[in-house]
Formats: sequence, C-alpha cells, structure tokens
Amino acid sequence: MNKWTIRCAVVVAALCAVPSVSRAEGDRVFCARWQYQYTDTAEGEDYLLHNMFFGLWGEIDASHSFAYVLRDGLIYWFGYLDESGCSPPLSGLSGTYEFGVYPVLASGSSEVWVYPDFNMDFRFFANTFFQLSVPDGATDVETRSVGLGDPVANVAAVSTLMLTRPDNGHDGFFAIVYADRDEQVGQANMGNDGAVIQLGVDGFGSKLATRKSIIAHELGHAAMFESFGSGNVDYGDPIPPGVDPLCECGHVNVSAPFHCLQSKEFIGAAIAEGWAHFYAAHLFNNPSQSNASFAYYKEFLHRGIFFNWVEAPPIRVDVYDDPPWMANECSGSHTGRGVEYDWLTYLYAVKHKTPNAYTFADFQSVFLKACGDSDCDPDLHFWTWNMLKEAANDAHGPGSPKAEHWEDLGGQHRVDF
Repeated sequence: MNKWTIRCAVVVAALCAVPSVSRAEGDRVFCARWQYQYTDTAEGEDYLLHNMFFGLWGEIDASHSFAYVLRDGLIYWFGYLDESGCSPPLSGLSGTYEFGVYPVLASGSSEVWVYPDFNMDFRFFANTFFQLSVPDGATDVETRSVGLGDPVANVAAVSTLMLTRPDNGHDGFFAIVYADRDEQVGQANMGNDGAVIQLGVDGFGSKLATRKSIIAHELGHAAMFESFGSGNVDYGDPIPPGVDPLCECGHVNVSAPFHCLQSKEFIGAAIAEGWAHFYAAHLFNNPSQSNASFAYYKEFLHRGIFFNWVEAPPIRVDVYDDPPWMANECSGSHTGRGVEYDWLTYLYAVKHKTPNAYTFADFQSVFLKACGDSDCDPDLHFWTWNMLKEAANDAHGPGSPKAEHWEDLGGQHRVDF
C-alpha cells in the first residue's frame, strides 16, 4: 500500500474523492492550531514558548498537517492545511461540521508521521459544531485549537516548526515518530524508508515528549541520517567515577549515564550528539540575533570553589558564548576525542556566525566528502578532525572563505584535536 493510499484510508475507508462543491454560497475556511505544553520552555530560546509555571500552554499554526472536514456526516474536504494552518475556501453551506486534524505533516518532499505507539493507530483531534450558511461574497473562518496536553500534539508542534523554518536540513526527510511510549526509551534510528524515532519516559517516569529539546534533538539525528548518514558512534570506555568527574556522567540519573553534554567521547559520538543538540538550538532560536540558548535535558555537573555541584534539568546552555569544555575541564590526551558541548557550540557557530555562515547543504557537502562522496556508514567511517578539515577544503576549495570558516571556528571552539 503506498503512502497516498494510507493517507486516504486514514480519513475514510474506501472514499478518496472530494465531491464537487457549489459556489452559490460564500466561503468557509477551516484553520487549526496545535496546542503544546513543555517543561523546558523559556530558557532563553525564541520559539514555542509558554509560561509553564502557571500551567499555561502555547499554540502554533498546524501548517502542512493532514486534515478533513465532514458535513452532515459526509466527507466534504480533506488534504493538507496550508502554511497558515488553513484549508482552502469551501462553500459555506449550513450543516453540522466535523473538522479533524491528524499528526501527519508534509511539506515539499519531507514528511513526519506521529503515532502514539507501535500499534500504528493515528490519534486524531476533531471538533463538531453547527454552522449556518455563509452569505454570498463573505468568508467565515473557523479556527480550532487541538491537542492540549497530548504528547502527540507536542511532537506535531515541533515538527510543524521544523517544516516551516527555512534551511532546516530536512529536504527529502521522512520520519515516523512514536511519541507516547511507556518504555524508558528515547532514540532515533535509520529504517529502510526513513528515520524511526521513539519517545518514551525518562528514569523518573516523565514523558520525554513534554520536552521540546528532546523532540528536536531526535529530529536532528533523523535529519543527519537523511542528509549524510553517520560516522562511527562509539562513546568510548567509560571514565571511572571520580577520576575526571566534569568529563563523565556519574552525576546523571534522569536517563542512562553512558553519555551526556560534558562527557569525553570518541569524536564520532561527540559529533553525532553535538549535531542533534545544535539542531534543536537552531530550531528554537532566531538566527538574526547574536545570542542563542539550548535547554539541556540531563543533569549537569558544575565546578565549584569548594566542591562540584549538580544542576537539575532543564539546563540553560549559552550556545554563543560558552568556552570550550574539553580543553578547559578534561584531563588526559584529547586526540581523537570530543565533547558534545563543544560540538554543539561549534556547529551552531559554523551555521550562524557571519560572514561565510554554512547552509545545511554546506554541512552535507563536507561530511559526504569525508566519507568518500557517499553516505557515511557508522561501520566504515571513523571521523577525525584532520579528515573533516580536509573535507571542508575539498568541498569548498582550499583556502576558500568557507573552508577557513570551518577551520578557524574549530580552533576557537577547540574541537580540533
């Protein structure tokens, strides 16, 4: 069954034709907005905000979401909402209407399908209401807000933002997200037809889909897979607790402590996780501003004057100005190693600091060059800084402004080991 057949079956079995509509009446337009509630909002970012301390929520236009309209129980229209989250104008006849929205989003060649769990049953959001006819020449706009408090709607809201922001690295992107699993899982993997993302609960039983940074982080992994694949992701032998505490994860309890923002890892793992953090920061910050923040979702160990102390998440990370972590805080040899924190700030700087800021196509060209002009394979490609530096020269020209941008910022953020 192809994707279009599946979409049609989602709305009404065996009925995939829109009836002809008389234009004797005025028009009625149906618009939807995804409601979201996150526990990691207002940490200095610019998008998908709300006041979490007073139990409030935010809303975003349900742009590019799949929707339908029934009139008196019969299909009246279905298709994708436009950039404003609205249907095309429909003849405004009297009747009882049902307007429903599915967490299936498509823009250009990119798609995100959001399921609650592996049962593959879509959770849709519908409103029923009676409306009189619209006078000829007039337009009635019916707007409905849907999904409050639902993990599926939280994921749909982040996906909407991703699909509507320019240059977000999602060309040809296809992802299935399981947003409301009961297991302790949070991961993205590459499947045969695209990325598969699972969002369950953390070590304390809280839903991961209540944290927009985690949602965007996993979408970032998926965007990386779709764009250029992945190098080898080996987090390395864990540092014994207490030996180098600021560069390991012995303080992490909210999830598995085998890697964290400040842990010293093999460079491929630091890049993969740093990329996903960077992608989340990119989504939620206004690129025209000379500041940016990222709400990190695990505990963070700070150096204190007399003793180190642990900060509980969400952790507000200054993406623009924070100093290199591995070079300043970690002991031992740094060759072939990296820290997620440093790669987060480095990649964000490469993308946003002008002149010579990178597009996602520029990133793609560098990493593909590093992998021999083919998709990167974690079993075959073991990245090093020198390999990536040479790849930037090959992709953009030796000594070119963009190649120098890559190398110079690498030295500033100390990812050049």
